Amino acid sequence: MPRKKETDMGDGGGRRKEIILAAAKLFRKQGFNGTSIVEIAREVGLPKGSIYNYVQNKEELLYETISLGIRASLPRLRAIAEADESSEDKLRRIVHENTLSMAKHSDIISIFFRDKNNLSDEHYKEYVSCRDEVEGFFKKILEQGMAEGVFRTDNVTLLAFAILGMCNWMTQWYRPDGEFSAERLATCFAEAAMHMVRP
Repeated sequence: MPRKKETDMGDGGGRRKEIILAAAKLFRKQGFNGTSIVEIAREVGLPKGSIYNYVQNKEELLYETISLGIRASLPRLRAIAEADESSEDKLRRIVHENTLSMAKHSDIISIFFRDKNNLSDEHYKEYVSCRDEVEGFFKKILEQGMAEGVFRTDNVTLLAFAILGMCNWMTQWYRPDGEFSAERLATCFAEAAMHMVRP
């Protein structure tokens, strides 16, 4: 019997989100392979069998967990890329916004890097599709800047990867209680990106 959609479950959508967040907490702490459905059910006070009213299996929970951050940031990044602004303003804004998102969801993103091989082919492709969309926003802004003559002419893909790599790598060392705040990093990375692309 197929799992009911969230919209068909009354307040089940909220319960499903609670389960996903509980799974994220355990995946961060123990890894995907080190976490059982029983432990996730216990975390939210449900019998093991009741979990399957909300998700099909543990792999679906992994996919939903690692998708939280990128799904939340996509609309904001898209709005920046499509704004009627100069390429310089847009590049600063999108790097700033992307860095804040990476900081907020750094634990979730680290789960992807560690446990991505446990995703089904379908879910992996869906995640990569979202990631490619983010890359496209950065490339669009870089192409605009080159056309305007304010960014140096270079390989757009390489420049986008360099900027995104700077943002992505922070998930390996950033700590909310560390020396640098998310806002400080976002401002620093935005200016660093501008130095990378100037003629």
